[in-house]
Amino acid sequence: TLATPPSATDEAEDALHEILRRGEEDDVVELAEAALWAAWLPSGDEAVDVIMRQGLGLMGEGELAEATEEFAKVVQAAPQYAEGWNKRATAYFLAERFDESIADCAHVLELKPRHFGCLSGLGICHLRKGNEA
Repeated sequence: TLATPPSATDEAEDALHEILRRGEEDDVVELAEAALWAAWLPSGDEAVDVIMRQGLGLMGEGELAEATEEFAKVVQAAPQYAEGWNKRATAYFLAERFDESIADCAHVLELKPRHFGCLSGLGICHLRKGNEA
């Protein structure tokens, strides 16, 4: 069988990660970071995106249990969608449910190994648990 060629999104993510790796000027790095977040958010399924927006709204209002429920619907409907796992990990983190957050981060990193938001959150979870090593 033939290998699947990389998608335009994959190539764009690679280029944006290269900008971050090189540490260009601050404004360029900020734009690259924002572009990566923008690339990660859409799931490719409008129904999933609607649930994500509901979860994000709830999380923004501090309704963490409800947000977690919405993100659980997202990961069930689209388990290959890294940002669904990441947002649920974030909601768990904000609720100080660090073990659940760490578990969801593992899923994110399986799908997007360079997800810097997840990597940062994972490190903070371990620090909050007292795991400094």
